[in-house]
Amino acid sequence: MKKIKNIFIFTIILIISLLIIALNFLMIDNLNLLNTLLYQDNHNPDQNTKYRIALVYKDTGLFTDSLSQGAIETVSKRNIYLKPFSSKPTDQFSVNDYFKLALSAKYDGIIVDGESPDLLPLIKQAHQTKIPVVIILSDLPGSDRISYVGVDNYRAGFIIGREMLKKIPDPDLRLAIISTDFTTDNYTPSAEYLKIFGFKEAISAIPNAEIITWEKTKPSMLDALQITSELIAKYPEINGIFTTQTVTTLAAATVLSNIKEQDIILIGYGDNGDIKHYIARGIINAAITINPHQIGSNAVMELISYLAEKKVNLYRSIEINFLTPEELK
Repeated sequence: MKKIKNIFIFTIILIISLLIIALNFLMIDNLNLLNTLLYQDNHNPDQNTKYRIALVYKDTGLFTDSLSQGAIETVSKRNIYLKPFSSKPTDQFSVNDYFKLALSAKYDGIIVDGESPDLLPLIKQAHQTKIPVVIILSDLPGSDRISYVGVDNYRAGFIIGREMLKKIPDPDLRLAIISTDFTTDNYTPSAEYLKIFGFKEAISAIPNAEIITWEKTKPSMLDALQITSELIAKYPEINGIFTTQTVTTLAAATVLSNIKEQDIILIGYGDNGDIKHYIARGIINAAITINPHQIGSNAVMELISYLAEKKVNLYRSIEINFLTPEELK
């Protein structure tokens, strides 16, 4: 009995020791990253740098690559240092972590994707330390940001809803919405809500229009494919699907392309090669396209204007385009 007790105590001590070691490594990694940031800023090759700007965002592939490139090109001919902080799915650092590091490194301004309300106290902290924040892609109403640069998401949703009414002659619309949940706590960013609100407003013009279901999927093709397949199997009466992101649009198109004699209208987002392929085939009936390069560029311009002259647009809307089969001919 005494031997078992000693083994138990030894096991507990070992577990605690391993946890302490892991925490120490994590703290060292954080300190190393912060020291790297501070070193890079203090040893910038261009000693005439006027402003230091941090661009913080969640990496979603080609879209955010283009956004970052737009920001980089905009500062390339100015005495401005821009540092992109891209939080990848495999990265141990979140958007919030990079924002905190940018605050610690005392950047002159921060551009950030307003994907989560967890950013609100951090933006407030930045405001209190006189570091201006520009929010991109998804706004955080009520925050201390100086400007929002992105799409008028309500208008985008309204345009899609109006197009859906044109495409479906049946007065009894039976519709489904598939949105993307980018967070771990089931929080839906304001951008997603505004798209869906605009969509609902547009289809309300038809008294018999009904949204049968609103499904949320993780931002992965596998999850989106599963959600879409289950949705179509469960609700065979659906004659229209609205998808709010490129990944959900591609997933829905993939599922629909494998259904014979399907007549579901699909309208979503994106303009990459796969999206255009499905539009040309008539499986995707239309898609909203956004220029991320323009978002990155305009966000930098707004921040520079504020830093230099204290002038800024509180809301800067990016142009929305609509891609249809006719435009691809």
